[in-house]
Amino acid sequence: MDKRHNSTEIDLRGTTAYLDDTDDNNPFLVWQERPGIIIRIQNNGGTVDAIVAFAESLTPLNADGRAAFLATAQTPPPPPPTPSEGIATTTIPNPGN
Repeated sequence: MDKRHNSTEIDLRGTTAYLDDTDDNNPFLVWQERPGIIIRIQNNGGTVDAIVAFAESLTPLNADGRAAFLATAQTPPPPPPTPSEGIATTTIPNPGN
């Protein structure tokens, strides 16, 4: 992974992550969770501490766990796009807005 020109290296989840907080209240965080899995998150309207805490709280989910979640979800999320459709992104609402 290449460091973005405005990012700062931080320790996150046992690896090096890159934090770009040059845009007030709109930090980006990216890291390699394991080979082949790159995680990139953005905190719209949030703080650096909030995005780091969120990233640290993530837990892996295997296929059985995902199936169990979808079976109990009120409105299951749509499946992620196939690689030919582009990159999947997720926006997490900020309850403070």
